[in-house]
Amino acid sequence: MGAMDRMHRLGRLFQTHPAAVTLVLAALLTAASYGGSLRNGFVWDDETLVVNNPYVHNLSRWPRYFLDPDSISSDQFIAKTYRPLQTLSLALDQALWRDWSGGFHLTSLLIHLAACLAVFFLFTDVVGPGASSVAAILFAVHPALSEGVLCLASRGGQLSALLGLLASGLLLRVRRPFDARHMIAVPTAALAFFSKEPAIALVALFPLLHAVLGRPWPFRSRRTWLLHAPFAAAALLYLALRHRIVGSMEVADYWGGSLMATLQLQAKVFAIYLRLLLWPLHLQGRYSVAPLGPFPDAAATAAVLLSLALILLSIVGLRKTGAPRLLSLAALWFYVSLLPVSNLIPIPGSMLGERFIYFSFAGMFPLLVGAAATLPGRSTRRALFAAGTIAAMAFVATDVARTAVWRDNAAYFKVLASQEPDDPIVQIGMAGEEIKMGMPESAVRRLERFLGAKGTAAYRGKLRYWYGVALLRAGRSVEAYRQLRIVEGLTGVTTELALSLAEAAAASGDLKAARSILERAAKTDAANDAVWNGLGNVAWLSGDPRGAATHYRRALQINAFNREAAINLEKVERALSPSSR
Repeated sequence: MGAMDRMHRLGRLFQTHPAAVTLVLAALLTAASYGGSLRNGFVWDDETLVVNNPYVHNLSRWPRYFLDPDSISSDQFIAKTYRPLQTLSLALDQALWRDWSGGFHLTSLLIHLAACLAVFFLFTDVVGPGASSVAAILFAVHPALSEGVLCLASRGGQLSALLGLLASGLLLRVRRPFDARHMIAVPTAALAFFSKEPAIALVALFPLLHAVLGRPWPFRSRRTWLLHAPFAAAALLYLALRHRIVGSMEVADYWGGSLMATLQLQAKVFAIYLRLLLWPLHLQGRYSVAPLGPFPDAAATAAVLLSLALILLSIVGLRKTGAPRLLSLAALWFYVSLLPVSNLIPIPGSMLGERFIYFSFAGMFPLLVGAAATLPGRSTRRALFAAGTIAAMAFVATDVARTAVWRDNAAYFKVLASQEPDDPIVQIGMAGEEIKMGMPESAVRRLERFLGAKGTAAYRGKLRYWYGVALLRAGRSVEAYRQLRIVEGLTGVTTELALSLAEAAAASGDLKAARSILERAAKTDAANDAVWNGLGNVAWLSGDPRGAATHYRRALQINAFNREAAINLEKVERALSPSSR
């Protein structure tokens, strides 16, 4: 059978089973692109959210995911987010796969595949099954979305995108207010909110889709408010619960120092996202946006003009039909869906990240492919198909390379450190990996370059802390203790700092100071198993094995998976047993 015959058979099969064919093709391409991730470990924030999170290791505490802000992470910055479904998903993975990181990544691949089907489902009635299928396949392999698939810390973004796409597709298919599809769409959207906060953009996207597409009925109908009111009510209930659990959204400084400057910086961010849409190569693990230069900043001005032009053209295009209308809706979907992760509302967060565009691109792809499908001329469409096939092959190759970058922390930070040699956060991460690999002197030299450097004031405490830890691991305990005391004056005493301070004090021979530091930490953070393990270590070094055993048992009561405490307790119990005397 020739290639043309196989293509014709596939075409006939697609006409009868478009969703099944799309699922198979997306599954094959996803496996080719990201199958290597089953050998990947836990990278960067994955450790905070999974490995070192006792809530994830105890699924029986699942109600606390909705009630305790610390359940997402002990990191106080991350704990300001509210994503209980993300934590629940990771806890289910932990219960199913235990410590096999590949199982977590397998779950991410399955969610990504489900999102591909949701992309197909979203606008099928608008652009047709052919365009929707191509969009789903493009979504499966587009390299700019690889971080959302490979990074377990992006699980909330994956879930919110999947649920948001399903809710949007159901909304467009509602026949009357409060019918079955409507009643499923509302809780589905609510679950998207509980997966990741930016899903709140759905409340604005739903009326936009309704007004532009005239689905499920004309927007000016009397029934319209009955359609959208339940989604608004669900959003308000979510925000009220989030406020009760986490507290009000913390107000941060504008990235640019003022609203006008931040508008210019955010326009540059939007321009980078659009570049990733059209040219998703030379990807980075962490992006930085150059600060504004002397007024007028040429790059910022060009980015602002680009965004203004796209928005104005989109408003004009909405009055037309066919491709202009689809392209206009795609552009507006892009800007509206990204508003919650822009700094126009100054809340804490990252300025730029590939994970933010996972949902945005998912909604744009069917509209863009649908617009391309309306181009006149069979030869034009064939040329686009050929170009798309070549692009898909290049995308798969890029995804495979990106998967290798996310293999483990060492591989990730090695690439990141070369891409961002002047980024203190990246270099701190690389120094941490060098410490783990037994290269503390290299970490000391790396961090010394940033101590007191311009532009690092915001990271001064973190830099000094890791510098002190590197010195400690290098055997320079007295100097390490002095550096960590400086950190104490900069940031106050956190549990993490107390543990390192106590270790440095003990290594310097001052066991009394080490015990005092850990006892204070135990009073403020009694549920921290590492503190009790540290107290056990100090008791053991002080010649008090019974006291050490008591502390180790307390650590294991808090966290039964604390391997170090278990090993230490076994050692002490052997020393206390009569046979060892």
